[in-house]
Amino acid sequence: MSGNPFFPLDEMSHDSNDTQMMLIPKVDKAIYDNRRKMAGTVVDYKEMRMRYSCAIKEVRTKFDVLNSEFNVRYQRNPIASISSRLKSSSSIMDKLARKGLDFTVENVEENLFDVAGIRVVCSYVDDIYVLAEALAKQDDITVLKEKDYIKNPKPNGYRSYHMIVSVPVFFS
Repeated sequence: MSGNPFFPLDEMSHDSNDTQMMLIPKVDKAIYDNRRKMAGTVVDYKEMRMRYSCAIKEVRTKFDVLNSEFNVRYQRNPIASISSRLKSSSSIMDKLARKGLDFTVENVEENLFDVAGIRVVCSYVDDIYVLAEALAKQDDITVLKEKDYIKNPKPNGYRSYHMIVSVPVFFS
């Protein structure tokens, strides 16, 4: 067989001694549509993870700036350490399943509030409240929810201050 079998016949060489065939793959439309939808979902999911990852960087930078400000103005650093994490895809799927929800970008964004997290450890409890207030006062931060497990520890003794915040992330 001569020529590329995936080109239309009129673009292939015609030799009277050749037998030419067109190879056109037959695809079930439903499978094709599902794969196309999945490919779009994968791209959307990767973009969503990128947004959360960038939000972590934005908020982490805000805490770094606050720590630097306290260092210069008050000769002390209220932050002992900062760590962050982006929830794994398998953990996201498991949590959605426990909630009886399908694995979609919309369900992640509307129902999970712990996809991205930052842990700020302070040497003194008072610093936690000072930093939380300073972060909340920033005009591009929206505090969605707060839980004070320092004033109201969990029965197992867990003590922490949780803030769920929204922060804008700008792209090209």
